Amino acid sequence: MKRIQKGACAWVLAALAPVALAQAGSQDALLDFMYARFAAVFTQPKGGAGPREFLILASPGIGVDQADLVTPSYAVSMLLDQVPEPARAYHPTGVKVSKVYGRILDAAAITRYQDPSTRGAALAAKAILFDSARPGQPTEAYAAFLNFQMEYQAAQDARRVALAESRATGTPLPTGLDQAVDTARKRWERLGHRQAIQEALDALQAAYAGNALALMRNFRADFLHAHLRGGASHDWLPVTTYPPEEQWTTGTGWHPMTFRQDDPLAPSAGDAGPLPALGKAAKTAAPWTPGMTLSVEVKRVQVTRPWMDPSLFSAHTWALRESAGFTLVSSGNPVDRDPGIMPILVTGLLLARKLTLTGYPGSGADRLGPFDLGGGQGRPAMARHMTRTPAGTVITVPDLQIVAFFCQVVPQSPTPDPRFFR
Repeated sequence: MKRIQKGACAWVLAALAPVALAQAGSQDALLDFMYARFAAVFTQPKGGAGPREFLILASPGIGVDQADLVTPSYAVSMLLDQVPEPARAYHPTGVKVSKVYGRILDAAAITRYQDPSTRGAALAAKAILFDSARPGQPTEAYAAFLNFQMEYQAAQDARRVALAESRATGTPLPTGLDQAVDTARKRWERLGHRQAIQEALDALQAAYAGNALALMRNFRADFLHAHLRGGASHDWLPVTTYPPEEQWTTGTGWHPMTFRQDDPLAPSAGDAGPLPALGKAAKTAAPWTPGMTLSVEVKRVQVTRPWMDPSLFSAHTWALRESAGFTLVSSGNPVDRDPGIMPILVTGLLLARKLTLTGYPGSGADRLGPFDLGGGQGRPAMARHMTRTPAGTVITVPDLQIVAFFCQVVPQSPTPDPRFFR
């Protein structure tokens, strides 16, 4: 199956290759069920604070080579530089996030209005957040903030996954889950410089309204310097993941999940996100029949782009010139007829490993829902082990794969304030 590879990004071609349709069963219903299970555990409920997060399923999962798990990773960075189609099943559009952002910086018409009362605070905030010796990279304090934030998120994930598993399987809840969340929150506050970093982030955001020209110059400098690493120029831009790529398999944060065909508590996918329901292109080759159970370990990975400040998209102090080549970054609604060139942005990954499918009635299949079951033809295949039992075939796939992308909607952009452009 498709696997992240170095070189010419062969995974893009694999993602666009034709897929076999279902042998039996309602695969749309299966994908909606798995989508809803993931969304119920890992995404923020409607009405929560901050930007709403939603999922796009990889169908099937994208295999990850251990050789690619280095920092910075070319393969991971190239994968996450793609703008996906606004649908619940992942398909890359061929549009690069870095290209869109770079063209905005090059073609932005910026108001020259200056508010000196916020400029000093903004520059001080940048010194707290970003390392002047490594343009675009976080300071030690900001890196600690992000790491302990991820630790807190992992503790919350563990509690939500355990609750979902208890409801689905009837197993008792482990003890200490609430205490672990509280401990992680206190560590974030004490060791992650949470208050100071949040104040710096707020100060930087407040400065957009009055000092766009100075800030845009800084954005352009950070973007330019991000291409320079180790004294050489590079044609690709790195992403930063929390935890780092080296800790995807060895670090903590892995949680068990179980999917049963007869799950009586299957959640509804109706309010799982702002994207349309899964279509026929997302169907899988494996049937989902009574008696089948899929167990797997999953882990969230947070993604940031040190060369990009997404707050730019919500600022009202710039407009696009014709030289940009596009007039709309995002309409603010991914299901619009013209949602813009970059309506959504990938902000994280959901990893899976140690997959076991029991009770399968056939001799093997390539995929089930968002999971790659190995055994792909004509492409590098993940390892797969099969054992036939009286109750059906047992398929195990130990390898690491990406099964979903966490995303956020890019707000309507650009939205220049007419007061600044008379």
